[in-house]
Amino acid sequence: MQKIRLSKKFGAVFMKGLKHKFLGGIIFFSFYYFKLFPAIINDFMNNYFALGLGFFVAIIFSGGRVKSKSFIHFGLSPDNDFHKKKQRSMILHSTLLPVLAVIFFKNPLIYLSAFFYSMHILIDLLNPLSFEGKRYSYFLIFCSTILFFVMIYQ
Repeated sequence: MQKIRLSKKFGAVFMKGLKHKFLGGIIFFSFYYFKLFPAIINDFMNNYFALGLGFFVAIIFSGGRVKSKSFIHFGLSPDNDFHKKKQRSMILHSTLLPVLAVIFFKNPLIYLSAFFYSMHILIDLLNPLSFEGKRYSYFLIFCSTILFFVMIYQ
């Protein structure tokens, strides 16, 4: 019992939209500073306008809710307003949409939005109790997320 409670508390820390945005901002500037993004994104962010636009895309796609009336809480994250336990859609909360976007559109902003959408999913994988589905759902989402990051860095 105690182990499950700790897991719920640990996972709940990473489920809030603002914390996702804060972590997304840290990841964005760390990856930008150390040039860790894929080459298409690094080449795009060569001026201040592109850097600001990239940061805006990272914040929008790293957390928040679509139905929020406040700009700070607004986001196009995969949660899609289903923050309660086991109410996340498997299609929206997997990397299927980012993979399709990266395959069909070779645009740096699409790559950046797909990157942070998938980063949100990767952070949410810290709480395996929040996914609906069968026994192997969590494992399939984990594998698809890892494969997405391998795909964009190839």
